[in-house]
Amino acid sequence: ARFGERFEERMPLALGVEEDDDVGHRRPSVLGELGMRGHEVLKNRRIALGGLAEAERQAKVDAEKNVERLAQEAAEKADVERAAAEAAMAAATAASTTPRAPRAK
Repeated sequence: ARFGERFEERMPLALGVEEDDDVGHRRPSVLGELGMRGHEVLKNRRIALGGLAEAERQAKVDAEKNVERLAQEAAEKADVERAAAEAAMAAATAASTTPRAPRAK
C-alpha cells in the first residue's frame, strides 16, 4: 500500500495537474507542461500529416484527370487526322479513275 500511496502522490505531477507554489498560487507542473507541449506537437504533426495525405490524394486525382483529358484530346486529334487522310485518299482515288482527255501529239 505504501508504494501505491507514493505513486498516487507523484502521479498528478506527471499528468500535469496544477501544484501549489510557496505562496499558494496554482501553476502547471513542469512535467505536465512538457507533456502538454508534447501532446500539442503530436497533434499538430498528425494534422500536418493528414493535410499532406489529402494533398497527395488530390494530386493523384488531378493527375488521373489530366491523363484522361490528354488521352481524349489525342483520340479526337487522331479521329480528325484519320478523317482528313481518308478524304485525301478518296480524292486521290477519284482523280486517278477520272477519264482524261487524250493528249495531243
